[in-house]
Amino acid sequence: MKVFDPNERKILDITAKRSLKKQGLTELFFESSEPSLDEFLSRFPEGEYEFEGRTTNGVELESDAILTHVIPAGPEIISPPSLTDKPPVVDPNDFVIQWEPVT
Repeated sequence: MKVFDPNERKILDITAKRSLKKQGLTELFFESSEPSLDEFLSRFPEGEYEFEGRTTNGVELESDAILTHVIPAGPEIISPPSLTDKPPVVDPNDFVIQWEPVT
């Protein structure tokens, strides 16, 4: 699998080998450090990212995804009451969190 940024620079290149190549992969999960939002956005410009891959049978796959820097506001929790003062007592079998609509 290969991933290209909006400037057509390859930013990821993974090749399965030996038994994993025969088995194939259905998904990948990565976790990394979390820089400031500004630093993260500067590393990943807005635009179209291209994904390329190949099945275990040799069929080529390709897809595109659009990354924007439009980030929704965080939710404003309205129920239960603020957890900053004293945690509310809640029924673990009937607990609901409510929040205002997010813009």
